[in-house]
Amino acid sequence: MNKISVFGLIFLLLLLPVGFAELFNNYTPLIWDLSTCNNNGTCDSGEDKCTCSGDCGTCSGDVQGDVCKEYSCLTGLCRAQIKYYCCGNNICESGEDFANCDSDCAPTTITIELLEPADSNIFLRGDEITFKAKVKADGVTARNANVRVKTFAGDIPMYDDGNHLDGKEHDGVYGVSFLVSELTVKADYASEIYAEKLGVSAVKNFIVKVNPSLDLNFEIDKNNFVLGEIINFNGRLFKRGKPISTVITVSALNKGIKILENKTKSDENGFFSLEQRTSLIYPEGNWILRVSGADSFDNEGLKEKNIIVSRETGTIFMDVTFSDYEKLYGRGQEIKLLVDILFDEKPVEDADVIALFPDGKEVDLRMVSNGKYSLSYLIPFDFPLGEQKILINARKTIGSIKYGGSNELTITVDNAKIIPVLLEPKKETAALGEELKFKLKFSYENGKPLNKAKVSIKINDKNIFAAEKEQGVFYFSYVVNNEDLSEARQLLLNVKASDAFGNSITFTKLFEVTGELTLEYYFRENPLLFLSVIFAFVFIIVVIIVIRKRMDRLSSLKKRKKDLEKLKSDLQEKYFNLGAVGNEQYYSLLSQYSSELRDIDSAIESFKKTQETEGIKDVEDEEVFGERKKVEDSFDDKELESMFKVKDGKKQNTFKVQGDEEIPGLFSMPKKAKETEKKSEEQPEKKENETHLKKAV
Repeated sequence: MNKISVFGLIFLLLLLPVGFAELFNNYTPLIWDLSTCNNNGTCDSGEDKCTCSGDCGTCSGDVQGDVCKEYSCLTGLCRAQIKYYCCGNNICESGEDFANCDSDCAPTTITIELLEPADSNIFLRGDEITFKAKVKADGVTARNANVRVKTFAGDIPMYDDGNHLDGKEHDGVYGVSFLVSELTVKADYASEIYAEKLGVSAVKNFIVKVNPSLDLNFEIDKNNFVLGEIINFNGRLFKRGKPISTVITVSALNKGIKILENKTKSDENGFFSLEQRTSLIYPEGNWILRVSGADSFDNEGLKEKNIIVSRETGTIFMDVTFSDYEKLYGRGQEIKLLVDILFDEKPVEDADVIALFPDGKEVDLRMVSNGKYSLSYLIPFDFPLGEQKILINARKTIGSIKYGGSNELTITVDNAKIIPVLLEPKKETAALGEELKFKLKFSYENGKPLNKAKVSIKINDKNIFAAEKEQGVFYFSYVVNNEDLSEARQLLLNVKASDAFGNSITFTKLFEVTGELTLEYYFRENPLLFLSVIFAFVFIIVVIIVIRKRMDRLSSLKKRKKDLEKLKSDLQEKYFNLGAVGNEQYYSLLSQYSSELRDIDSAIESFKKTQETEGIKDVEDEEVFGERKKVEDSFDDKELESMFKVKDGKKQNTFKVQGDEEIPGLFSMPKKAKETEKKSEEQPEKKENETHLKKAV
């Protein structure tokens, strides 16, 4: 038997007495009343509104919430029936038509007036399109009609509830709105609005124009260039007349082949500028300069210009050569390169050597020895992936003579290496019902945390939400449940992580699932049962403690009673048989003992009544009360009579105590006690005589 069954059994056992008590307390015998209509003013069993209206009332009146239904005894039973000649009973009756009862009668014609969008509207991706149409049937407002718009986004219902840009509720104007998706291509989309009321329908056709284009303009300083010169780009980007800030891509093509590409960014006012250096190794001829920029919804601005590029006359070429270099890199790694600049196979010193990278960066090479120039460049995490070309330009002017040379090297750039580290949990096992708390850290190879990380986490194909509380550090938790106890008995953690630049990694981890059940699992699965068991347990403990304290108190009273009875017995023994106690001392102690015994008896009697009320029987209590009876019986009337006995018609000796009240001879000393007292009085006198005699001698 598992723990759940045990807890359930305990809970049932606790509730069983209460249930039976309530059952017997509330039980009443079942009486079958087969009376008929007796017109006694009371609707008895067997009577109803159809058989005994005098006692039960009449079966009539409208059904609440439905004015076209009324109660009647048409079938012999008081039931709701359709009310005829009532607008709303779904029957088009004589005198009704769509104009005066559109809920029952179908129209003959339906007309649709397109209110939005206007024919002149052109939409961008991300724009909200509102479709609004006024629908009439037989010339009156068509309420509660089935109206839909069919367009590039699908078949979408339209509403007349006042909550969908449709005006007021039930005014016959239907509306709906949605955003143009980023995937929507430029086109004129044929669309229609369909309206139907009680089987009569109509269609309104129209065109929705989507043109995801931005307004982009740029200028260059001239239209003819010489290889090696710099092309200056200046431009501005707008979206419906408002400037936007975004990435601007600049490229050049020759005969359809891309020669170069560079990127910059427009500012908050939409302005952008770029200086693009040309290389001597680029082909001459007609170039197409292309500048583009897109917003977050992939609306794109694009502009092209044609230029003519030629080689400069009089330039003497130098050789630009490379030593062996690494051809495969990852984002975040460093490119190190040594370049030789030669003229007529002799090293050239103090040349201007520049490396041009595909991401638009220009890096100066430093001369490290005669004719040798060093390149060191850390590949950024947003560097273009795949095969990339790096252009090396070298120039030097001596007097009026210009020297120049170019060369390019090809490298392959892969995603940056992302290193995942599972910080928590440390263990690789999990129990059923256990909550596993995860802490997962992602960083680059150089130790820097992942930039603007995005993670997708699944555990046994269940999507898990993770919170990034620190940069690159994610926290999430998972509770192992019964579904995880498959044949494999494993948890498969599958994590996909990426940064803002598209670098990504997939990480997996297996955890073994055990069948052990935890208290945490019971509490999570059955919180009410668990709390009930805890409450019952605490209640029982409290009751036990209270009863125990009461029993300890009762035991203490019983013990004190026995002690007092023993003291009382000893006092009587000393007074009556030994004469060792005087009248006054005997009375005082006896009064004290008797008073305390009465208090104890009263307390014990109270405990006994409480126990009887609660159904508790104490054997020891019966024994104590039995002993008390024996003690009371042992102190019989003869003893009392002897204590109050009158000799020769004369009252025995008395003495006064509290309030000068005379106390009868009950408390006078017995004969033996008197003799002892007399001897004690004579002894001082005898001692005094002996003292005088000794002095005389």
